[in-house]
Amino acid sequence: MNLHVIDYFCIVFYLLFIVILGSCFGREQKTTKNYFLADKSMRWLPLAISMYASIFSSISYIMAPAEAFRYDMQWFIALAMFPVASVFSIVLFIDFYTRLRITTVYEYLEARFNLLLSTIIVLIFTLYRCLYASIVVFSLSLVLHIIMGFPLMTSIVGTGAGAIIYTTLGGMKAVIWTDVVQFFFIVGGLVLALLIAINKIPGGVSEVIRITGEAGKLRVVNTEFDLSARYVFWTLIPYGLIEFMGSKTVDQINVQRYLSARSPQNAKLAMLVQSFFTMPVWFILYCVGMCLFAYYTIYP
Repeated sequence: MNLHVIDYFCIVFYLLFIVILGSCFGREQKTTKNYFLADKSMRWLPLAISMYASIFSSISYIMAPAEAFRYDMQWFIALAMFPVASVFSIVLFIDFYTRLRITTVYEYLEARFNLLLSTIIVLIFTLYRCLYASIVVFSLSLVLHIIMGFPLMTSIVGTGAGAIIYTTLGGMKAVIWTDVVQFFFIVGGLVLALLIAINKIPGGVSEVIRITGEAGKLRVVNTEFDLSARYVFWTLIPYGLIEFMGSKTVDQINVQRYLSARSPQNAKLAMLVQSFFTMPVWFILYCVGMCLFAYYTIYP
């Protein structure tokens, strides 16, 4: 794929903008409370956007359209558990954490149990997040390598270094506000990609629905009791509940965000609002994948 000068300019400008924006908050970091909890000053809307953006990565951006392109929309059912997990966190966890006046969930584990258990869980969480972040960085770098021709290792190092610089210098406030900016770039890019894809297909939306419907791409629910099936309703529901329950209640990435809220009410509202971002954004992702499938069916 041949990119033009304007394409490279937009990508480089975006990366520099994110790094500079995040680094600008470095001047405000005078205490650990400033650095780790944004001085407990965040209102519900940027928090809500940041909570969602924190679990939305290059994996989601690539995986969801690919899932619709190769298979269907069944994984969408697991996302229905997202609001359920958020309500569970609002009712049982947010007030509890804010009363403790902690910075991390591991402080509570140390006080409730002992330092050894807390340390073990910190190490497990760190290992898990390192593995996850490695896949996220690799996925993005692979796209840059294929589309822009950047050397793969250079892309990996550059992407990782950029994220480390602005988060290290700017602290939690930098993370939250750059999440907000990135969220609008992500959603705007998705909508633009969807509109362009539909415009490229003769017959537009109706033709996309016809082609993907005939190919079985519009399937959302599989209620069969078939252990050999890739997805079934009976496993996606408990999977979604357990996966999102963990991330919304005890995952430090989310805990640190709602501990950064100006008040428990702001944290609860942020948790509630962000739970409604998930399904619309993923639906757009799936639509992009289905439009691509229809396009390549017409123009193989």
